[in-house]
Amino acid sequence: MAEGFAETAAGGRLWYEAAGEGPGVVFVHPGLWDARVWDPQWDAFVAAGYRVVRYDLRNFGRSDDITGPFSSRQDLADVMDAAGVDRAAVVGCSMGGGIAIDFALEFPSRVQALVAAAPGVFGLEDIEDDERTVALEKEAGAAMEAGDVLAAVEFELEIWTPASDDPENDRLQHAIAMDNTRAMTADWSKHIRLDPPAGERLDQVAAPTLVILGTRDAAVMEEITDVVAERVPGARKAVIEGADHLPMMRRPEEFNRLVLEFLSANLPGLTERA
Repeated sequence: MAEGFAETAAGGRLWYEAAGEGPGVVFVHPGLWDARVWDPQWDAFVAAGYRVVRYDLRNFGRSDDITGPFSSRQDLADVMDAAGVDRAAVVGCSMGGGIAIDFALEFPSRVQALVAAAPGVFGLEDIEDDERTVALEKEAGAAMEAGDVLAAVEFELEIWTPASDDPENDRLQHAIAMDNTRAMTADWSKHIRLDPPAGERLDQVAAPTLVILGTRDAAVMEEITDVVAERVPGARKAVIEGADHLPMMRRPEEFNRLVLEFLSANLPGLTERA
């Protein structure tokens, strides 16, 4: 296992970790959290015969803050280069799912397979948040205007990962989010978005694609995952019962089973390990 910092084309360093041998799998974490959300996948995917990579996005975890214009797609390419991975299956959740889709469109030759869990997709039209989400986002926005970042994070957590019957998992999700509050005040306007956006060109995604939804996720995610699954050629959608916006943490066994089966069927050169 190795860890280090990838130097990026836009300037700044991104922390990453890599382990295992075999076809590449790169994990891209959701907003609010950092690369630790992939802890339940790490050993399982290494044992299954993959070279796995995870990293902290800008303004998250151990990576540098946003200081100027940057592309999340190029950042991902830079991390893969640093980890010695030319092509990979890209597995992303929420914001990370959106980055994974964008990356598959901008760097198609580097994506062997795509897994998008509860993806945030720019450019989708006619999809509106449900009333509960709108109300909580309004509360989060008011807290940010008042300078209460911690309260804003609490409202965001209520939207995406409401309390469950697993208090230890709740505590861990909360703790990782609270470690990353600096992302709430970052200047995300410096992010260079894909143009045209992914929402207008999902039919151009060439990689085999699996879309994942948790039944306890915000209501709007069902519509978004349906659209992605319908528009990406050959995409398959899977639903994980009892999972929220972080299915890889909330239902790791089911998440791992679904993704490993999908990758085994779609990644060439896989050698199973005992």
